[in-house]
Amino acid sequence: MAVDGNCCEETLFRRLGEEDMEDVSALEALCFDTSWSPEQYREACRGGWLIAFGAFNAGALACFVSLSAAGSEAEILNVGTHPAWRRRGLAERLLRFALDSIAAEQGAAAVFLDVDETNAPALALYRKTGFAPAGRRVRYYGGIHDAILMSLGLPAAENQG
Repeated sequence: MAVDGNCCEETLFRRLGEEDMEDVSALEALCFDTSWSPEQYREACRGGWLIAFGAFNAGALACFVSLSAAGSEAEILNVGTHPAWRRRGLAERLLRFALDSIAAEQGAAAVFLDVDETNAPALALYRKTGFAPAGRRVRYYGGIHDAILMSLGLPAAENQG
């Protein structure tokens, strides 16, 4: 995968489908200690509760956001960015695209997530996109680190332009 200084100018942002879950699973495995299998992702897509968005550079998945939505609420499950594309604003742009999409398509009015208190890059990303702390789960991650619960209100779908 070629890396250039302007990764986001030629980036394709789109909703992902079952056919993309092999790539999502591979990227998640690259980014995190634990990951879902491609079949787990496909089953979640078929079940209708998983919504995923991706950012593609040079035809390859560079970043993904997975979430679930029910009624007027959504929960971000994971955000993963290929190491070659980190710290270039790609995750922020994809997260904003995903938030706009779920507000318009799913009618989501609020989004929630939890993040490891020691994950400074993720905390910075979420704060930059408007999330605010809403609580804490003590020793949630591995019985060691707290989870910071964060929330964001989304504009009403009729106000989306």
